[in-house]
Amino acid sequence: MSVVNKIKLPNNTTVDINDARDVVIGDGVENVVALTADDYDDLGTKDSSTVYVITDDTSVAENVSNKVTSISNSSTNTQYPSAKCVYDEVVTRPKYYLCADETEYNGISTKDSSTLYLIPKT
Repeated sequence: MSVVNKIKLPNNTTVDINDARDVVIGDGVENVVALTADDYDDLGTKDSSTVYVITDDTSVAENVSNKVTSISNSSTNTQYPSAKCVYDEVVTRPKYYLCADETEYNGISTKDSSTLYLIPKT
């Protein structure tokens, strides 16, 4: 288990956890990211929808320089995708439908533009 001492908000306000009775993450927050203080300082622009948790435990800290928002054939094993990136990849991939033959394909009255129809070569 990691002990978190403070939470740093994107406006550079720091909340000392020891002084807080409760820590409540608001509805407008999309991400909570654990970082070391050095990694937080190295970030350029801070996202206003992210709460940055500053911790001394580097095993739970996220290396945000390896987080990517899209994947491709040039992606590396060091990189990892954001949740939205994974969602976007899953929902934008075409569905596959294997037709028995061209007659079956022609019999489909409404063809979905996000579906790849596979017709075996005869």
